[in-house]
Amino acid sequence: MNEEQLAIVRCYKRREPAEKLDIPETWLKRWVTARCVPHQRSGDPHAKQQRGVWFTAADILEIGRMLPELMTSRQAKAAACATLDIPSLGAPELISTELVDKWATIGLT
Repeated sequence: MNEEQLAIVRCYKRREPAEKLDIPETWLKRWVTARCVPHQRSGDPHAKQQRGVWFTAADILEIGRMLPELMTSRQAKAAACATLDIPSLGAPELISTELVDKWATIGLT
């Protein structure tokens, strides 16, 4: 097996998918608890406990596709603000068309 084949069958704990998706780990935990996202569990699939939860590469890809629907407007704003690049505090930021487009996609305009 090569590295690519191993990555497909590898089990990822909650921290790794959160980092790959660039979201807080707590969001992923809430979505797993609400059973909104694909994931794997050990033991009884209908149990309420989250012990033994992991994600496959396919699960992570599917969650990535689901992100716009999963995020609340507040979460989307927080994610957008985390990725903004402000050159220096106190200096006015020039608003570009790309920034306005980004704001429009998350509902800030």
